[in-house]
Amino acid sequence: MVDSAGEEGQKAGIGVIVRDYNGCLIDGASELVHAGSADMAEAYAVKKGLEIAIKRKLPKVILETDCKEVQTAISGPGISKNWRIEPIVRDIRALLDQIPEQKLVWIRRFGNAATHGAASEAVKGMCHLGWLRLPPSSLVFILDKDGVPAPPL
Repeated sequence: MVDSAGEEGQKAGIGVIVRDYNGCLIDGASELVHAGSADMAEAYAVKKGLEIAIKRKLPKVILETDCKEVQTAISGPGISKNWRIEPIVRDIRALLDQIPEQKLVWIRRFGNAATHGAASEAVKGMCHLGWLRLPPSSLVFILDKDGVPAPPL
């Protein structure tokens, strides 16, 4: 799952949650990016999710995003109509080619609470690099609510 949070045209936080086939948290990331639009931030989140999947050598990946425009731009043929995200879309397509079995799907926003929480915490400067082992308390609550096993407080 991937998501972003922030103000249009400013720094945005991106969040990535990687789960195994049982839904257990195995990896994740949150960081600040410079994005000129919400779609650009969402595209950066998709790219980061794929980079993590490739680094972990995951052979089968289902990537979930709540941004229909980004999902359509990546999945559609040819050049994206959104010029702001086209360079990122090209990078994403190249990354997708490195994963043997992959699918990019759109999900409703309420199904993306954990990644939105990670992205929001990045904007506030609350998510440090080692947050997987010791996530901020607000993120532990979101992960728990989302059904993702998280460390106890």
